[in-house]
Amino acid sequence: MIHHLGDWVIEEACRQQVEWRAKGFHQHRLDINVSGRQLVRPDALKSFEDSLQRHGLGPRDIGIELTESVLIEADETVLEDLRRLYHRGFHIAIDDFGTGYSSLSYLKHFPATALKIDGSFIHDAPTQPKDRAIMEGAIFIGHRLGLEVVAEGVENAEQLSLLREMHCDLVQGFFFYRPMPAKEIDRLLGGFVPGHEGPPS
Repeated sequence: MIHHLGDWVIEEACRQQVEWRAKGFHQHRLDINVSGRQLVRPDALKSFEDSLQRHGLGPRDIGIELTESVLIEADETVLEDLRRLYHRGFHIAIDDFGTGYSSLSYLKHFPATALKIDGSFIHDAPTQPKDRAIMEGAIFIGHRLGLEVVAEGVENAEQLSLLREMHCDLVQGFFFYRPMPAKEIDRLLGGFVPGHEGPPS
């Protein structure tokens, strides 16, 4: 089922991004989580590229996220496909970093543009020195490798303040927004685009 579901997600993401582009929302990229089981299929990433081409989309419109365990288990064909996407300018994020094998030696081999630190480390970082140290180390390593660093699972102002001190590039989590349907996101995006009606207060 994951192959059918994965194909549907890619198609729906492309369709929705085209709709948002038509409304004038050009500044925001949409990223898709790709399952490891999807990558078992030899043409998985080619199918992803074909979907974007059918919808007239490119690297600035859609990115992908894969967990570190998926990347570690990927065969050379998959890695070559990822390298091709990387060199075409696609955003490729290593998701949930810190929860898989976390072998730092693998990071230099992955064609990635971003590192997403798992929320389990952010949760207790303000009060737990070890979690804080892991956070600082991951951000430092990500930056030294030239990667954008994203903190997942930010739920309160204290966590956000700490991440700012650590110079984390981006954050995401319930402190800002919970998952929402596309129509609500329309109103949200409208608040960032001149000439559009902003979100309600």
